[in-house]
Amino acid sequence: MNEKFNQNQTQFSVEEPLLEKSATIPSIELVTKKTRFPKWAWWLVIGLGLLLLVALATVWRNGAEQTEPQEEIVTLEEPRALSPLEQRLETAKQLLDNANPITQELPLPPVNMELRIDPSNR
Repeated sequence: MNEKFNQNQTQFSVEEPLLEKSATIPSIELVTKKTRFPKWAWWLVIGLGLLLLVALATVWRNGAEQTEPQEEIVTLEEPRALSPLEQRLETAKQLLDNANPITQELPLPPVNMELRIDPSNR
C-alpha cells in the first residue's frame, strides 16, 4: 500500500525501463497499411472524372443550342362576336394586366425611414 500512494513525485510507481519492452510495441511497418493505389493514381482518377464532367456539360450545352425551334403554325381565325359577359371578362383582363405593379414604370413612392419612439411630432 505504501508503494501505490508514494508521496515522492520524483519516483515512478513502476520503475522499469521502457526499452526492455520493445517486443510488445507494434512496429510502425505493421501499423501503417499500404493503400491499393498510390497517391498519384488517385489524383489521376479525380482528374479524369472532372474532365469527363466538363466534356458531358459541353456536349449537353451544345446539344441544347443546336435544336432548331419548331415553326409555329399560325392560323388566322376570324374574330367571333363576343357575348356581353365575355366582353366584360376581356375588359377586366386588360385592366388587370395594365394595373400589374411589375410592369408599371412609375417610381416607387418615398419612404420615411425615420423611426420615432417618442409621441412628439416634429
